[in-house]
Amino acid sequence: MQNSSFWQATEVDLSLASGDGLAIVSSTPAVHVPEPRSEQHPTVAPVAPDGLYRAAFESSPLAMAVLDPGGRFFRVNTALCELVGHTTEELLDRPYESIADPDDDFDHHDSLAGYPVELGVTDERKLRHRDGRTVWARLSAQTFGDDPADPWTICVWEDVDVRRRTHERLAHLALHDALTGVANRTLLDDRLAQALRARERDGGVVAVLFCDVDDFKSVNDRFGHRFGDTLLEVVATRLSSAVRSGDTVARVGGDEFVVVSLVHDLADADALLFRVGESLGAGMRVPGGSGLPLSVSVGMAIAADAVASAAELLECADRQMYAVKRRRVLDSTS
Repeated sequence: MQNSSFWQATEVDLSLASGDGLAIVSSTPAVHVPEPRSEQHPTVAPVAPDGLYRAAFESSPLAMAVLDPGGRFFRVNTALCELVGHTTEELLDRPYESIADPDDDFDHHDSLAGYPVELGVTDERKLRHRDGRTVWARLSAQTFGDDPADPWTICVWEDVDVRRRTHERLAHLALHDALTGVANRTLLDDRLAQALRARERDGGVVAVLFCDVDDFKSVNDRFGHRFGDTLLEVVATRLSSAVRSGDTVARVGGDEFVVVSLVHDLADADALLFRVGESLGAGMRVPGGSGLPLSVSVGMAIAADAVASAAELLECADRQMYAVKRRRVLDSTS
């Protein structure tokens, strides 16, 4: 049929008042609606050839790999090779752990245990690049195969290293001084509270040292703010080198620093004060090559037997620091 519509004959019976009947036959157009295609010609979804799947796997911008039941790389794509810095030949038949960061405890069997096959597992993992650096990637892993007890695994990694490192940097800046890199006041308060709780639980002495650079304003005015910033960085570096790895060095003001340390006894606290004084006693070079004596006043407060609050310790150390500064001024004028 060339036209999609056809003429349908319709008979209408009209009853007249006289009782005679008049039969009228009219021809009206009707739209032809074909029967559902599924009933005439069942639709079969096309099956892509294997070569198309291989091409999609290889050209994917996401890193992809297939792991055999033993957790070894059976197939990898170019994006994964670029992500971890290895060639295809170097990765094939090697275990997943060969690219995992040593601190990452991912095991593809253990991590997928208990997950329905159709759900898989998604998590951010650390990978080890060939040059030794850590790369963060979001891993989506899913098992497949005929034997649920010995499955194959397909893994897809999305490179989230830039986002992750940006997040870590922002988190670091929230708790550290932007100029010197040491702790800021927020982190100092937390560390001091931890030290006081540890002293109450395990004993020992909490030593708080308040440090202030003498005549810092005149140094800024004479040599400029850039040199002043360099001086503050030097002070932070020297303080950090004078304390233990578990101690805290913080910058709490323009030229003010605080050291918090949980030590064994008062003798250890005095030794800490001596080391800090020695580290800050050396001068530093100024623009033009001349030397500048570096003078820093340091006051110490300790919490031993009595229970002292963090605020009281800081206030006491601050008072001691200003007492030292006044003695310096008196000695210089006498």
